[in-house]
Amino acid sequence: MRGRPPAPSVAFRPAMDADWPRVAGLLRAQRLPLDGARAWSPRFWLAEGPDGLEGCVGTEAYGDAVLLRSLAVRSEARGRGVAVHLCLLALAQAAAEGRRTAYLLTATAADFFPRLGFAAVDRSSLPETLWASEELRGACPETAVAMAAHLSQPLLWARRAGCGDVGAITRIYNQGIEDRLATLETRAYTPAEMAARLEGRDGRHPLIVAVRDGAVEGWASLNPFSPREAYRHVADLSVYVGREHRGRGVGTFLLNDLAGRARRLGYHKLVLTAFPFNAAAMALYARAGFRTVGVLHEQGMLDGRWVDTVMMERLL
Repeated sequence: MRGRPPAPSVAFRPAMDADWPRVAGLLRAQRLPLDGARAWSPRFWLAEGPDGLEGCVGTEAYGDAVLLRSLAVRSEARGRGVAVHLCLLALAQAAAEGRRTAYLLTATAADFFPRLGFAAVDRSSLPETLWASEELRGACPETAVAMAAHLSQPLLWARRAGCGDVGAITRIYNQGIEDRLATLETRAYTPAEMAARLEGRDGRHPLIVAVRDGAVEGWASLNPFSPREAYRHVADLSVYVGREHRGRGVGTFLLNDLAGRARRLGYHKLVLTAFPFNAAAMALYARAGFRTVGVLHEQGMLDGRWVDTVMMERLL
């Protein structure tokens, strides 16, 4: 989620029939198709603020699948977590109904939905039942990206870290230090030290957490590569996953989400350093599009021995 959690003044609720004129008005204002939406309006979720309707999202149900559609947030309400919260409510409802998979089409937000566990899929692979939807039959352009997410387990999603995440971030970072697989740092951090690091971040250098079922499973950050102006389009990257959650796709999820945020922040390239003997991390970075550009020999000393680090980059 970008920015802060939803403001306390924002209330989320299922739509009622009388809400349709305002929902239609918001969709028109955001230039989203209305085709077929009215028939599914009882499955819409709304975000109400002091100034009226702030956002909406709906689902169309087809057997064990749902099509997520019509996600719209008023321009003035963006950056406050409204879109993420609306989607989580709609997807939780679908999962509670026994739906196994959620699909969507997007022409403009392919960087947003991966933070909710969606991944791009071939449009031709969509279930036949979904082709009854007006969205698939022409409401969305042919260039729209098809995406899917499994609902058989709690959703993994990403958001900016807050003060309440300091304990989990510290624990996961210290695990990376103890395992001698992720950093040249050797001294464990205290929560106070991690809180200071978090507070010192600006808007161009976010620290995000991957959350599932209310628990932080990992975190990643964009860090300054150099204070020189010429390097303003390059960011250093960090990613850490809790021991109990490794090997479950959390690292890939974080890297993909952070790459999308980096593009929106105007970065041209991401760089990182890794230990060549950490085979799992090297494979993770390669899958995420990073390539090796060099080796820094005997770059640091861990437990009385010199270790090399590998430099990797990904052009955005």
